[in-house]
Amino acid sequence: MPRRQLLAPVGLQLMDLLEAGRYPEAQAEILRVAVPYYVLWTDIEDTFTSGDGYLDKLCMELVGLPSSRCRPPTRDVREQFREQVRQMMIDTGVPGMK
Repeated sequence: MPRRQLLAPVGLQLMDLLEAGRYPEAQAEILRVAVPYYVLWTDIEDTFTSGDGYLDKLCMELVGLPSSRCRPPTRDVREQFREQVRQMMIDTGVPGMK
């Protein structure tokens, strides 16, 4: 399968920008999508729990992909941060978010 078929629309847009040599626009797109994720991740790390995968798992759940709970000592972020994560995903243009 061609790798372009594995990418979401935002990934395709980014690939198009890079292939066209439009690097400043590609960088702006990366920052538009990545910074809100990392800001939220940092907030969760600073105020609630730490570890790996908890935010990824919640994002997967919100787009309907199978996921699992994080193992202790990482605390489950789903109840406390679900709305913030959902809004971040809407704001950054994740397809299918309502």
